[in-house]
Amino acid sequence: KPFKDSILSIDPEPALDFTTTLRNVEMRDFMKRDLPSGTLEGNIDLKGTFKSLEAAGSLKGKDMAFDRIRMGDLAADLRFSGGKLFIDTIEVRKNTSMLHVSGAAQVLDQNTMKPLKDPTYALNIQGDSILIEDFVDTVKGKIALAATLEGSVRKPRGTVDLHATDVDLGVQRFHEMKLVCVLDGEKVRFKALQLAVAPGELIEGSGWITLEKAYQIDLVSKGVSLGNIEKIREREIGEGRILFHISGHGTLENPQLTGEITVENPRFKGRSFEDFQVQLDLRDQVAHIAGKLNFDLKGSYHVQKGDFSAIVQCSRTELEPYFRLMDQKHLR
Repeated sequence: KPFKDSILSIDPEPALDFTTTLRNVEMRDFMKRDLPSGTLEGNIDLKGTFKSLEAAGSLKGKDMAFDRIRMGDLAADLRFSGGKLFIDTIEVRKNTSMLHVSGAAQVLDQNTMKPLKDPTYALNIQGDSILIEDFVDTVKGKIALAATLEGSVRKPRGTVDLHATDVDLGVQRFHEMKLVCVLDGEKVRFKALQLAVAPGELIEGSGWITLEKAYQIDLVSKGVSLGNIEKIREREIGEGRILFHISGHGTLENPQLTGEITVENPRFKGRSFEDFQVQLDLRDQVAHIAGKLNFDLKGSYHVQKGDFSAIVQCSRTELEPYFRLMDQKHLR
């Protein structure tokens, strides 16, 4: 209704009242980039004026995908009022995997109806028995996810609880993974981090990271069998257990780490070697390594430039295990 009662007078805030029906709408037909795919169906109702717009929609998507992520089928019931988007439910289903999202987000100023610089939100995300391979090709495993998020885009708050089993990252498999993190508006704090390479063989961690990419981290393992580390097993390097304690802080652009790595009861081709330790110190983009294996080693590696230098002192030393670790099997 763009006109007032007089045919010559245009209403500056015309009232809206119409319904749009979507039938087999191809996402690619409306996107500049050929990333999203799938079809949409549903109804969208609009009422009010541009400054007091109210909307409600029920949408269903089939075979939705974004780049290399397969979303599967989607069902959403949404409302919009007072500049706030209400997510009554969003359900994503792929085969037997299902993810539920509900909540609300204030995206426009209630008075001016202009976009907020820092939108606020409250979201609840739940997923149980999600098969990762249903959505991507590069990773396998089963995930249970529970997240409660609120706050704003710049100051997010909430908790995330993730539990995964039988995870295959392609380069390494994990029997189990657990992560509990808390967002306090400034930092994401990792309250619990456990990676089980095999039953009873844990890597445990804690720490935090900020939105400005500053971080603090602490990683400890009391023992992981070398045979359960994919690259070592594939290269037939040998047997033993690796223990380590690595801690660090700084920023992702200029990380700092210190740590000690120990290998206990190493064996290669049935021959036992003495336990050995390696110390690691990373700062100012240079990693310094020092250790006493069955030879003395001091080295440095520039993270950005890729330059590497080392001093090795050895006498009648069996080097084949180390060449295998570097994937140089032809050297002995």
